[in-house]
Amino acid sequence: MCGINVIISSTNNLSSKLSNSVVELRGLLSNRGPDCQCSHEVCVPDLSWHIAAYGSTLWTQGPSPTHQPLITDRGSFLLWNGDVYDDNSCSRTTSDSALVLQKFEEEKDPLKTLSGICGPYAFIFYDPDTRSIWFGRDPIGRCSLLIHAEKDLLVISSVASRSLECVEVPSHGIFRVVFNVDSFELLFHPWADTMLEELPSELQAVWKNSIEHIVLNRRHNLNSNKTQPDEDDTYSRLGGSVKSTPVEMLEAFCDDESITLILAELMRIFENSVRCRVSTCPRYCQRCAVLVNTPAESCLHTKVAVLFSGGLDSTILAVLADRVLDKTESIDLFNIAFERTNSKASQAPDRVTGYVALEELKRIAPDRTWNFVEITVGETELNEHIHHIADLIHPLNSVLDESLGCALWFAARGKGLLNHVCYESPARVVLVGMGADELFGGYSRHAKVFNQTGSWSELGDMLHKEVQNIGSRNMGRDNRVILDHGRMMRAPFLDETVVSFVNKLPPWVRCNPGSDLPRGVGDKTLLRLLAFTLGLRETAVQPKRALQFGSRIANSKQKGHEISTKLAEKPIKSE
Repeated sequence: MCGINVIISSTNNLSSKLSNSVVELRGLLSNRGPDCQCSHEVCVPDLSWHIAAYGSTLWTQGPSPTHQPLITDRGSFLLWNGDVYDDNSCSRTTSDSALVLQKFEEEKDPLKTLSGICGPYAFIFYDPDTRSIWFGRDPIGRCSLLIHAEKDLLVISSVASRSLECVEVPSHGIFRVVFNVDSFELLFHPWADTMLEELPSELQAVWKNSIEHIVLNRRHNLNSNKTQPDEDDTYSRLGGSVKSTPVEMLEAFCDDESITLILAELMRIFENSVRCRVSTCPRYCQRCAVLVNTPAESCLHTKVAVLFSGGLDSTILAVLADRVLDKTESIDLFNIAFERTNSKASQAPDRVTGYVALEELKRIAPDRTWNFVEITVGETELNEHIHHIADLIHPLNSVLDESLGCALWFAARGKGLLNHVCYESPARVVLVGMGADELFGGYSRHAKVFNQTGSWSELGDMLHKEVQNIGSRNMGRDNRVILDHGRMMRAPFLDETVVSFVNKLPPWVRCNPGSDLPRGVGDKTLLRLLAFTLGLRETAVQPKRALQFGSRIANSKQKGHEISTKLAEKPIKSE
């Protein structure tokens, strides 16, 4: 992953205000890509437009770090922030950035190239022959990309400080800037399955032909959500006696042949998703990248971590990481908790469940070295970093964005206590559980909608929209916050093959909200069954708890949708 940025202006003379923003911007970009940074400038042929490109590289694929932007002999260039996952991912001897640029040049049709790419990405591609710039995010929106637009100025960047007004680039399609003599035209090519009806007011564009993704052909999957289940198809009839325990209920579900077949396929594709995301990790940790040009084949430090609350999603990730990683590799478990005036971190729900899940991991994989990193944050330290974190969360600004953004930033920093000794993780890759609730029906709003309507069709449509909107709702923010530490965020639940498979399942196979099934069984039922088959008998029935409450960062007196005063506050700049 990387930090990417272009500044497009009708003149090379930027205002002093924007010049200051550029300095801040490049500092934030360098955090995302600590391994190397480069810049490049071009003028659009025969026109007055000036393009300044900047790339910072976080080495995650290929034999060594690749400088960005990548530039061709004809003058085109590519800024690529992402990963490409295909059958050759584990054996590829070139970086994915070079692979994408090669395809762009050979196929001479960026839309065709992008329709066949699987993996998270944000990109900016300049084509001098057509006097245009292409940019966008993957159709799920797993990587951040922001845009600031004026009449004669465009700033496109992975991240930007609050001094620069900007919006998230929607992940519902690919954009193209076509340069004219004294203006530019913005074109938009939507993904074929998008449910987006209009673009943000700050980002008006001419809608053009749509793009069909090779895997995410989601528009046909809605048909599976338009029917009601037969009475014998729901989990309720398998639950046994109302006096059954949650564990007994899951055991009954696992005895059903049709469910067993679905679980087997889900296990196969999800394990492969995790394998792709850990096996493409460089053989050196953050601290040992300097060894890349030495005879050393690898270092012995931790290279993979998991954001670990001890809940269902993160513990499944830990078990699957254990199944695909070499047994000599240690795995860091980042467990975040906040101390309040009347509350110790040791009492935070996620700290408690974290240790319970750790014992399950030790039972399942006793030969693995599990590094449980206690990350404890007090109010003083939180306040010291809030302005920096606010720049990463920007342009989002709600109380919920503040709580989750801060919790993720401190968790991904990986700095805490390991066996009561100060420790800072050297892991390059951190696995995160984003997407599980959207796919498998884990939010309370899913049960609320089903209870109000009794309609599986409406629940199915809601789950479909949840995944379509995850890029604008939180994935861009989470990507900006986590990568600020120079760690690669990887989200196995949002792999294209996983999303496609789960989207084709009717909603009553994924969950059973509003039924007589208890909390901790009726929500995310299919995922709980997956955990159960992995041996996580206690974790499989843990009720869902949101990060902001489990870590105890949330202020119960504030409502999540309200504007955060800390995020909305503009930083004071010295003259």
